[in-house]
Amino acid sequence: MGTFYENNPELRDYFESLPIAVKNRILEARIPIYTVEQLQKAAESMQSPSGENQYF
Repeated sequence: MGTFYENNPELRDYFESLPIAVKNRILEARIPIYTVEQLQKAAESMQSPSGENQYF
């Protein structure tokens, strides 16, 4: 089983467009992501000034 984005082209395209630091934080957090909207929310929270864990 691969990462959440490998089998979904829409998720993969959005994930690959993110800065490397944000991608790493999302992967390290092991957030369950199934939709582009969930990925966008996670990415926004990881990029916010107050840091991670806002997604939860």
